[in-house]
Amino acid sequence: MPDKCVRFKLLETADFNVFTGTAADGIFQLVVTKENADWPYRLRDFIQYESALSKDIILDVDEEDLELARRVYENHNYMDKFLRPYEQKVLVHTTTKENYAAIMQDGYLKSWNLLKSLGVEKEEKPIGYLLGDPPDYSD
Repeated sequence: MPDKCVRFKLLETADFNVFTGTAADGIFQLVVTKENADWPYRLRDFIQYESALSKDIILDVDEEDLELARRVYENHNYMDKFLRPYEQKVLVHTTTKENYAAIMQDGYLKSWNLLKSLGVEKEEKPIGYLLGDPPDYSD
């Protein structure tokens, strides 16, 4: 069950803003606090993305918060092709000098799974594996 099941947990406040990882019960979870102004988008994006992968989703969210997220999200989609008001115009991607050159030559970032299939990635497992990410997060 843990491979097909994910959890979204919304907290009022915590010592962090966002946390991902595998919980003690073996289920991958995204934990977000309401201190993030974008929590409604994170919640609805999570639901849409994981639903598209036919995952069973556990929502640890009050019904009122779920309804608020629906209203705020409106006609958005997790595949939106534009920046949202809270998103930065510049994304910093940390990599090696060699990988930077390859990214610039290709003109885009490739997923870990694609790089592995092309024989470019030499590591056995992506960093997300160590963080408890589901395998599809490396796509």
